[in-house]
Amino acid sequence: MMILSVLIAYRPIHLTLVPPRAEIPPREPFLGALGAQLRRERETRALSMEDLEELSGVDASMIGLIERGQRNPSIVILGRMIVLGLGMTLAEFFSKVEALPAPSRGISPEERRRIAREKRRASLGD
Repeated sequence: MMILSVLIAYRPIHLTLVPPRAEIPPREPFLGALGAQLRRERETRALSMEDLEELSGVDASMIGLIERGQRNPSIVILGRMIVLGLGMTLAEFFSKVEALPAPSRGISPEERRRIAREKRRASLGD
């Protein structure tokens, strides 16, 4: 009887824990607000994602990603979901999207001008 021996190479396996999709934060605050409003409007009308898919032609998985703020939909996709799927105008929908604070742009224009003046004075003084 022949005995076969098999050498198994040991290599450590590194696993990375990935949070479930629902726990992944929105890509950008506005996308989160947009998606939350889309979900509210859909649920107000007692529509499932599959119902909205049927009405708008937008895939249910894409609708889910948009509602979680994980996709940046084109205006065409938004139009199909809002106008065809929810029966609203874009203006009606966007008037209900939760207002967000303006994004920080770093230093103010006044501060930029002050810094530029100081640089000019420093270069003239040399």
